[in-house]
Amino acid sequence: MTKLEFKKICENALVGNTSRIKLFEIKKAEPDTNYEHQIIHYYGGNNGNSDWANYLDDINFIIRALQEDLNEKVWVINLINDCPDDIFDLYLGTYAKVI
Repeated sequence: MTKLEFKKICENALVGNTSRIKLFEIKKAEPDTNYEHQIIHYYGGNNGNSDWANYLDDINFIIRALQEDLNEKVWVINLINDCPDDIFDLYLGTYAKVI
């Protein structure tokens, strides 16, 4: 798929999230492994609500939507909470082929 198609899928995975999560960046992983993969960086949160059950539900929804639309596994690389205001960075990986 093209970069534009991949970006659209990543944006569409956010439809319905209630945690104000936004797509921040997409990049190809550094060639330090034997597998080519993409890194998807989302950024968001509800700024102080500490509603982590809701955040995790939204993250689960995003991962499931990506896996369905990409027909590839998606995994969490890193989740960083900017405590105390609950704005977080979510890094996901996938083996989706992007040209």
